[in-house]
Amino acid sequence: MHTYVIAELGVNHNGKIELAKELIDSAVYAGADAVKFQLFSTEQLVSDDAPLASYQTENVEKVISQKQLLNDLLLTESQFLELHDYSVRHGVDFLCTPFDVDSLKFLVEDLKLNKIKVASPDITNSQLLFNLGRYNVDVILSTGMCLLADIEFALGVLATGFITPKVYPTEKNIVDNLRNIASQKLLKEKVTLLHCNSDYPTKPADVNLNAIKKLSEVFGLKVGYSDHTKIIEVAMGAVALGARVIEKHLTINNSLPGPDHKASIEPKVFKEMVTKIRIMEEILGEFSKLPTSSEMKNKTLLRRSVVARKYIAKGELFTEKNLMATRPGTGVSAKYFYDYIGEVASENYKEGQAISGLSGLIK
Repeated sequence: MHTYVIAELGVNHNGKIELAKELIDSAVYAGADAVKFQLFSTEQLVSDDAPLASYQTENVEKVISQKQLLNDLLLTESQFLELHDYSVRHGVDFLCTPFDVDSLKFLVEDLKLNKIKVASPDITNSQLLFNLGRYNVDVILSTGMCLLADIEFALGVLATGFITPKVYPTEKNIVDNLRNIASQKLLKEKVTLLHCNSDYPTKPADVNLNAIKKLSEVFGLKVGYSDHTKIIEVAMGAVALGARVIEKHLTINNSLPGPDHKASIEPKVFKEMVTKIRIMEEILGEFSKLPTSSEMKNKTLLRRSVVARKYIAKGELFTEKNLMATRPGTGVSAKYFYDYIGEVASENYKEGQAISGLSGLIK
C-alpha cells in the first residue's frame, strides 16, 4: 500500500515563478509524490466586489477585494508550462486545480495532464465537472462544506460527462447516469474523493476523520484526505482510517504574506509527515491475518505440546491431573489436550515426556 502524498503549493508562490520552483524543490526534498498548483482567471472566478473569505481576511494584512488578492497571485500559462517541465525533471508529478473551463482546457490539452484536482467550492460547478468528465481524465475531488447529496450530485455530473459527453447534465438525467453500470465502473476507476474541512487552518475538533470511512462506505470509491490543520498527526490518522491520498499545503515560510501560508507547513515538517506516513503504511500492513516471517521463528518455541505432568504407566487413563501443556511446541499441539482425556496410554511416560500422537489425530 502506498499513500499518494500531494504537496499543495496552491498560490504560496505569491505570483513569483522562482518561489514556485523553490516550493517544488522543497516538495521533492520532503518526499512528496506530487506537487499541485492552482490555475484560474480572476475574470471568470470572482466579481469585482467579491469580499474576502474569512480566512483570507485573517491571513492578509491589507483588506482588499478578493479579485485584487487573486490578481496578485497569478502565474501565466507559459510559466505553468515551465513549472510542469521543472517538476517532471525533478521526478515529482505535476497536478493542478483549474477554476474555470478555459484553465481546464489548457491543463488537459496543452500540459497533457491526465489527472485533475477539483477544489471543494466547485463541487456544485456543473460546467467544470461536466467538462472534466468529457475529457475522461482521472479526478481527485475535495468534499469540504459538503453534504452527501452534494457529492452525489458532483459524481452524477462527472458520470454524465464520462458516458454521454454530448448530452448536457440536467436534473432529469444526472441520477440515471449515476446509477448506470458503465458510469459506476468509470467512477470507481477514475475518481478519488478527499474528505476535507474548508477552514484555514482547520481546528482539530473540526476534522471529523471518521467521515473518511463514511465516504468509502456510501460511494465505494477511493478516498483520501485534504488536510488544512497546522499539525501532521491528522494525516497519520487519516492513513490509518483508509486514506489513499493525502494533500497538505506546503510553504517555504509560514510568515510569508499571502492567504494560505499560515495554514501550511514548512519543508522540514512536511518531510517528517511523509516519513511518518511511510511508517504508518508499514504498520498497517495488508488486509489479512497471517503470521509474518519475523514471528515464525518463535512459533515452535512459544507454543506448547502435550506432556506428562508425572509418571504415567502403560494402560493408565490420561486425565487433567497427569497431563499438562508446556513449551516448546515440538510434540502434539496443546490444542489437542482434551482429545487425550479419557484415552489409554499406549506406553509408559516419564514426567515431562512428550505424549505420542493418538491414532488418527493430527499432530
